[in-house]
Formats: sequence, structure tokens, C-alpha cells
Amino acid sequence: MDSYKPGYYNIGIAEIRLRQRLLKISSTISVIIAFFFILNCESLLMQIFLFLTLFISVLIYLQIRCHFCIMFGIFGFQNFGRLGELQEIHCHTSHHKDLIKSLNLIIQSFLIAAISSGLVYLTLHYLAQYYR
Repeated sequence: MDSYKPGYYNIGIAEIRLRQRLLKISSTISVIIAFFFILNCESLLMQIFLFLTLFISVLIYLQIRCHFCIMFGIFGFQNFGRLGELQEIHCHTSHHKDLIKSLNLIIQSFLIAAISSGLVYLTLHYLAQYYR
């Protein structure tokens, strides 16, 4: 996976390493939000924050796993060199494949985050009712 393949790979190892660092940060924030959510599981604001942090973490994880940057896919770029050395994709068909892959990853991230945050909410709500 050291070269561009439309709809499959558009980032190299430098971009992957950057996303691995971002995943550590977003996962830490997700855990902190989940802890505060446990303290106040009825707060709509906490539910939204939990969903958003999970969505971002899942999005970053899928980008690492797939070697594919969603933003690059949407805007028609690739990078297999050093950070910031973007190459534009000139082929319309390749860009279309990347756009479809980007939208697919966004939808997957949304669904995983929605299900995960929903399960956390239902579990905490059930436990709160059980221990009253």
C-alpha cells in the first residue's frame, strides 16, 4: 500500500502515523466524555458529546485501517510522501471512486458511533433504573 489506488488507498505511512496519534487523543477524549456521561446520563448535551467523540474516533480508526483519508478523497488528493506533500488527482473516474469510498466511510462511522452511543445510553439508563 505504498501507491495510490482509486477508491482503496490514498495515504501513505506518514499520514497513517499522524492519524494514529490523532486516534490516541480522540480516544482519550471519548473515555473522559464517557466518564462524565456516567455521572449524568440524562443530559442531552453529554449524549451529543459522546456521539461526536465516538464518531470522530471511529472515523480516524477507519481511515487508518483502510489507508484512506476521507478529506483527501472528497477534495481529490493523495499523499504517499511526507506530510503536506499532496498530489492532486486529475482523473475524474478516480476522484469519483474516492468520493464514493469517502461517503461510505462516513456512513459506516456514523452508524457505528450511533449504535455504540445508543448502547452506552441504554445500558446506563437500565442500570440507573435497576439500582433505584
